[in-house]
Amino acid sequence: MKTSLKQFTEWATDSTRSLKDNLFQSARLKLTGYYIVIMFIILAIFSSVLIYTIDSRLKQDLNGRVTVRNVDGTTVDVDEIVEVLVYYIDGILILIITFLSYFLAGKTLKPIEENFDDQKKFYADISHDLRTPIAIIATESEVALQNTSNDEKELRKIIVSNLEEARKMSKLVSDMLVISRDGRKSITNKFTVVDLYAFVQRIMSKMEAQAKKKGLKLVLGESKKTPVKIYVTDFERVIMNILQNAINYTEVGSIRVYVTSDDKNAHVLISDTGVGIKEEDLPFVCDRFYKAEHSRGDDGGFGLGLSISKQIIEQHNGSINIESELNVGTTIVITIPKN
Repeated sequence: MKTSLKQFTEWATDSTRSLKDNLFQSARLKLTGYYIVIMFIILAIFSSVLIYTIDSRLKQDLNGRVTVRNVDGTTVDVDEIVEVLVYYIDGILILIITFLSYFLAGKTLKPIEENFDDQKKFYADISHDLRTPIAIIATESEVALQNTSNDEKELRKIIVSNLEEARKMSKLVSDMLVISRDGRKSITNKFTVVDLYAFVQRIMSKMEAQAKKKGLKLVLGESKKTPVKIYVTDFERVIMNILQNAINYTEVGSIRVYVTSDDKNAHVLISDTGVGIKEEDLPFVCDRFYKAEHSRGDDGGFGLGLSISKQIIEQHNGSINIESELNVGTTIVITIPKN
């Protein structure tokens, strides 16, 4: 069965790649044709102007004569000379236009092709991350069914494990729903004005038990009232995602949170004393499914938390900045406009 699944996956991957290559090659050729037609129209106008200009100039230089004498004594019309010259120029220009059109078509389709590749990788990653918990649930259930001697304690252990995997899949599906909203509809109609300090304080109180369980201090710096306009459900997800990461990747020390503001913006600064992130990983930590495993370990997540957080923050016309040093800690600053 595993072999068949592997063969099917390989076949699906090859088919998708072949389909993509065929689609984009076909689109590129069609777009090249359109470019050539447009440029040929421009070339026809250019040629007419060129013929008229050269013909007029030659006749002017020849004092109005319409023929010239060759070295062998024969005569040739000036119009024929001009036409042959323009044909040569047009031939060279046609070759240049053809190659240039093909190149421009490729450049035009490049962003679409890259987006197609990103989407393909995105769905492949989703499939991979869903397949793991499904396989665990199926395997443990099969073992439980085959082993008739299982006592209640052992069965409860299997059920708890299956529920944990089901929750992981539920979280992934929930994350997918947030991601799918990107660029499709506005959330501004759900914005409400809140005090950012009180908002962050409430979320931190929910996370306090987790921090204490690991022996970590969760500290919120003093701040004055800072009104912001946010979509409460989504922005809570942002703060919780970042705090959860800080707790997961900090073994000793503290997690400190500060709410500050200036004339235009409000800032939430979350700093931990965790394992940190490698410098080469920093530019990619907000990419979907990217997990800096070598620097921050593996908490069993899907690598979507920071990606979703960045998307939500940008929907609030804000920004996220991450600074980190390996084995020292990470500081994340969220900036959004004040109300």
